[in-house]
Amino acid sequence: MTMYFSRTTLGFYDSAVSGDNIPADAVEITTERHADMLRGQTEGWVIDADENGAPYLRDPAPPTAESQWRAYQTKAKDALTASDTSMLRIYEAVILGDTTMESPDVVAFVKWRQEVRAILSAAQPDELPTDLPTMPAYPVGTGTPSTNSSTTTTDTTSTEAQS
Repeated sequence: MTMYFSRTTLGFYDSAVSGDNIPADAVEITTERHADMLRGQTEGWVIDADENGAPYLRDPAPPTAESQWRAYQTKAKDALTASDTSMLRIYEAVILGDTTMESPDVVAFVKWRQEVRAILSAAQPDELPTDLPTMPAYPVGTGTPSTNSSTTTTDTTSTEAQS
């Protein structure tokens, strides 16, 4: 078995598997070099080719503003999903008469969800935010944790799972 690396495809080829289907620009590499490249890739490095076609590891390109915005929107969607159970508990508490939809803490919680939901349909701003709006305390009487007045949305998933 002989290992090869192709500069044009940035791919590895094993002669025992690829047979004659190895690109013409492929250079022979050791199995140790192949293992090092794959290990580096799992650690976040990017496999590239030098001027001789040999593989090497380089830093990944920094994320684009667009990919950062998509990640921020995903974070917002996850925060909404994580707070869905709390909304159901609020509805139950209203039906049972334990709270009202006009209660200031219920209104604050619903307004927070509206702010976070607006992120999903917003155009990408020139300056990218890093944190989501801060989640208010869970409404009293809803069966949700009431000690989280300083909890941010990044904590909602674990908080919801404990409820």
